[in-house]
Amino acid sequence: MQHRFDYNAKAQLKEKKLSSGLVSDRFPELSSMVLHISHYDNRMAEPLFMERTINVFPASYAYFDIVCPTDECGGSFNLLPVISNMIKEHRKAAKGKMECPGDSAFPAGHASIEYKISIEYKARK
Repeated sequence: MQHRFDYNAKAQLKEKKLSSGLVSDRFPELSSMVLHISHYDNRMAEPLFMERTINVFPASYAYFDIVCPTDECGGSFNLLPVISNMIKEHRKAAKGKMECPGDSAFPAGHASIEYKISIEYKARK
């Protein structure tokens, strides 16, 4: 049964990515973007810490919903509003922190991320 659940979850994620469209269509002025994300699990005495870097190019999907690092949690961190606002204001860098909204099994704030976003824009003609 677990295999079927994993298959369905992967299929749903693929559908979400496809429906989000490409970065080149959604943000045509963007040349490249780098997301530096530090994940924290706040439930432990020594918070679990994990870093990841995501490189985004015009051919990438415009899907910026980062899954909570806690395996059983269904929550996520949606960076799309942050990125959209940066591009709208033509900002090149931003950083901040978000807490997981949680789900029925985990309370809000049980995990968090700190993000740094760097954007390069295409040269204006």
